[in-house]
Amino acid sequence: MNEESIFLTQRIMAAISNEHPSTINRFISSHGIEHIETGNQRNLKYSLDSAKRVLRSFIADKKRPERKVWGFYNFKGGTGKTSLCFQTSTLLAFYGYKVLVIDVDPQANLSSSLGFDVAGKFLTLYDVVTKNIPAKEAIHQIFPGFDCIPSNISCSRFDMELSMMGRREEQFKIRLAPLLDEYDFIIFDTNPNISYIIRNILTFCDLLCVPCETQPYSISALSVLFEDMESFFRVMDIKSPDILVVPNKYEERYGSSAEAMTILRQKFSEHLIPDFAIRKAEDFNISAKEGLPLPCVAKKNSIALQDVVEFVQHILNKTAVEVSLNG
Repeated sequence: MNEESIFLTQRIMAAISNEHPSTINRFISSHGIEHIETGNQRNLKYSLDSAKRVLRSFIADKKRPERKVWGFYNFKGGTGKTSLCFQTSTLLAFYGYKVLVIDVDPQANLSSSLGFDVAGKFLTLYDVVTKNIPAKEAIHQIFPGFDCIPSNISCSRFDMELSMMGRREEQFKIRLAPLLDEYDFIIFDTNPNISYIIRNILTFCDLLCVPCETQPYSISALSVLFEDMESFFRVMDIKSPDILVVPNKYEERYGSSAEAMTILRQKFSEHLIPDFAIRKAEDFNISAKEGLPLPCVAKKNSIALQDVVEFVQHILNKTAVEVSLNG
């Protein structure tokens, strides 16, 4: 994925900003923003730079991030955390925020989605922490405003090295906190297990997003996950980050999904977005196959796009503050 492969239409810009298409059209016309190809007026395509200029005026210029560090975590595999991390981080970058996404999963699926050859040699967070390499040397620009510290197989040794270090639960915070002045958001995609990598993210992050499939086994694992986190925070005597459970792969036609949602509301209501789940949709698979975010491959009425936008807007409302007209 790179800047040249990303184009957005007015309809998509309206859909992801929750603005009326006529509002987007008026902004584009009044600011002389040019499209990049001819065609139906409503389906004209705009470069990423132009689209970010539009979207920034409606999102990033109006909401200033305060709680900047987010993590996507579940020790159960297959819950969709990497997909959701990919969609969330890229959408925030489209909105005009400066985003650093960090892959700490040795499987490196997020890095692969962003175009890295995970068999190649490059610096990772493992090198930053264990070899005392400046974090900036491990950062790669994906497109302007969206950077990544990728992962590869070297991160499979990460946990063992962390276990032998002093302040082993705080190494990410020590190494990465200086970057908070340079980024609006730092977002982690994690490995699916309980480890010192996870302990570091729990110590550092302001918001922890826990995707959970709407099926019985995933919900059972969720109870164990919460017990482990509560024990960790108690032993470390630190405050828990905000924890948001995200029901994922919901299928309305199946009773098991509805039953799972009922159980989630009973046990974890304080951690849920009211009346919300991310629905199972083919557009997520298309996005992964193309290596492009949903706004680049989905139609404006895509349920996948609708759900991701609602999710990200909800988190922004929790973690950012409205910017007054006087700045």
